[in-house]
Parts: sequence; structure tokens; C-alpha cells
Amino acid sequence: MEFVYELEIMHEYGSEGELEDSCFLGIYSSEEKAEHMIEFFRQRDEYKKYERNCFIISKCKIDRKDWPEGFVSASGCH
Repeated sequence: MEFVYELEIMHEYGSEGELEDSCFLGIYSSEEKAEHMIEFFRQRDEYKKYERNCFIISKCKIDRKDWPEGFVSASGCH
């Protein structure tokens, strides 16, 4: 296995969409399994209110170093 597929839900809110919530939902061995899990989560009461485009699948290569430069501070973000 060279890749995994991360599933998260993300939505913007606030008067101008300036705020964002996200929640990690799982890691899957195929994109098809991640897609299937979107439908599973969308049936649950706590996720029914979210549109399909709030669910994000990210293809991630395993055994690879990410962000080699270290942590990033969000304190200065606007």
C-alpha cells in the first residue's frame, strides 16, 4: 500500500464564512472506502446538516515526511 485516504469534515461559518470547524473522521485504504464512509456519516444525525462538499478526502502517501521545517503558528493568521 503506497497511499491512504484521509476523510474529514470541514465547514465555514460566521457572517462572512470567516470561521472554520473541522473534524477528522478516519483513514481508509482506498478512495472508494472513504467515499462509502461519507454516505455512512451523512446518515448519522450529527452530520445530516452538512452538504456533501463539506466532506473532504485527501490522498496521502505513506512513509513520507511532511512539513520537514516543523510547526507553524496560527497566532498571526487573519
